[in-house]
Amino acid sequence: MNDAPVPETLEELSAWQTRLVAHVYRKINETADPTPLDAAELDNLQTNIMMIHFQKEALKFKKAYRETMEDCVEKEEKLRERQEKVGEVKERLQKVTKLMVQMRTVWMKNEKKLEEAEKKMRKMTAEMEKLETNFQRVSRELALSNQKLEAQNGEMCQQAEGDNIDGLEQ
Repeated sequence: MNDAPVPETLEELSAWQTRLVAHVYRKINETADPTPLDAAELDNLQTNIMMIHFQKEALKFKKAYRETMEDCVEKEEKLRERQEKVGEVKERLQKVTKLMVQMRTVWMKNEKKLEEAEKKMRKMTAEMEKLETNFQRVSRELALSNQKLEAQNGEMCQQAEGDNIDGLEQ
């Protein structure tokens, strides 16, 4: 019975245990007298029982180890997938960051251009106000000048009429 191959599954172990029990009962039935088993057979039987117990524990351990390893493999796959997703997100984040930096650079350039344009607008507005003031001054001066010219023209016309009337009278 010790020469039997080591069972690999719980089913094989149960079958081996059943054969061992059958062997023990056969031995008991072969001997018609109720004499106990000799020391070697008893030792062999105890050894086989202990082997069955340890092999059951070993099989349970193998099963638990296998399940644990399968869980580890699944978790490693999930971890790998998550790491890939993290890598993808990092790449996207880098692209977005790069675009944001580019947009900020463009915004700052546009802001400088806007400031320069505002300065030019203020300068042009100041020049326009000066021109407006000058235009109003020149317009007033022209209006006064026109009034003076009209007055002089009126005087000259009156004098010319007076001269014409005087010339006709003579």
